[in-house]
Amino acid sequence: MLKDKGVAIIFEKENINTLSMESEMALALLSTLAQNEVESLLANVKMGIKMKMKRGELMGFNGCLGYDYHQEDKSISINDEEAEIVRWVFERYNQGYGAYTIAKDLVRLGKKNKKGEVK
Repeated sequence: MLKDKGVAIIFEKENINTLSMESEMALALLSTLAQNEVESLLANVKMGIKMKMKRGELMGFNGCLGYDYHQEDKSISINDEEAEIVRWVFERYNQGYGAYTIAKDLVRLGKKNKKGEVK
């Protein structure tokens, strides 16, 4: 649209002026190379994720109530004290209580979240 109106975009670093024919080809080539780089990076990330999964490593684990994360071997184990809270929440949910009511009861009982806060 800008080209149709005679408006040029100038890429100073690459010395490209979108109104010149040579620059249009260079821009097309650079955009193709950039797209290939993105696809290559995506493939590498996916491969890395698959490798971690095969090794049984956790990714993006911020902590989950009822479990402890061990950075040294990237494993998790049950935290017995927190697991009691999880079992209580599960039981209340099975009894038909909703998330809002369960959350209010947890605060009323002074139960702490993974961050050690009562909220």
